[in-house]
Amino acid sequence: MATVNDLILEPALRKLGVVSPATDKRNNALAALNAMFGSMGAVRNLIYAITRENFALTINDAEYTIGAAGDFNTVRPTRIEDAYLRDGTTDTSLESRNIKSYNDISEKTSDGKPTKIYYLSEFPLGKILFNLEPDKAYTLFLDSWKPLTTLATTTTEISYPPEYAEALIYNLALRMSGELDATLTDDDRRIAIDSMRRLKNLNAEDPAQFDFSFLPIHTRRFDVTTGGQI
Repeated sequence: MATVNDLILEPALRKLGVVSPATDKRNNALAALNAMFGSMGAVRNLIYAITRENFALTINDAEYTIGAAGDFNTVRPTRIEDAYLRDGTTDTSLESRNIKSYNDISEKTSDGKPTKIYYLSEFPLGKILFNLEPDKAYTLFLDSWKPLTTLATTTTEISYPPEYAEALIYNLALRMSGELDATLTDDDRRIAIDSMRRLKNLNAEDPAQFDFSFLPIHTRRFDVTTGGQI
């Protein structure tokens, strides 16, 4: 596996006329790349995959931290996209609500099978709340946005989908151009913009699917002149 320096940093710096960059320039480019990853992680259609994870709930516990060393020990989600509970072989969806809805619950210690989930994206640990204290040790399944991985050093090995290569190289070059007092060509600027747009289109969510089969079928016609059915 190649390093971030080989795949992104040096190709981006070459676009700005920097060949065989010194260590400080590579480190500055790495910092700019990590900042760019942070921004990209906040945009749903720049994330190439939703992360699915599952965690065991504790009976009578309706509040959990999530993140490194939290109750749910994983990378802190940027946002929860969807969630459901599993009881044996039966899955039940959870309705995602905002914190105002949680605050409006007058009795927060009732037990039962949770039907709603609330996510507070606090930092460094996020917080997950339920409308009911679980009456069983249900399994929680979460589909969430995760921030793109921060890279520790210029020699860190990296892997990403090939369709991201152009966007990462050219947009990093665009970000570094001001710091290096260098100018990208108009063609390179256009590639940076177009490549990011293509990623957004690629990762755009599919249109919502609706099932109308349960609706009754009416064969009567409506008369617009009388306002009644024919």
